[in-house]
Amino acid sequence: MSLANAFYALEELAEGRIPDEGHVLRGLNALDPVLLQSGHDQELDEAAELLELLLATGTASVLTEARSHAAAMAAAVRRLMVDGRAR
Repeated sequence: MSLANAFYALEELAEGRIPDEGHVLRGLNALDPVLLQSGHDQELDEAAELLELLLATGTASVLTEARSHAAAMAAAVRRLMVDGRAR
């Protein structure tokens, strides 16, 4: 379980691919405690919501709706990985 999984899953979405369920689940599990500790960060909240939606549906419809936002969400997760904190 690591933020790298969340980053990977979001990057895959941004590139137009559906990430495998394992990366999505591990990424979501890594984001949850961060969100509880760091308070509100809009991009990280949206990243977690997108990963939850992808787990629930696993369909390309998520890809179509989320692709434009996935790159920004991946950047937010990358900042968290590098800086160790949300914005």
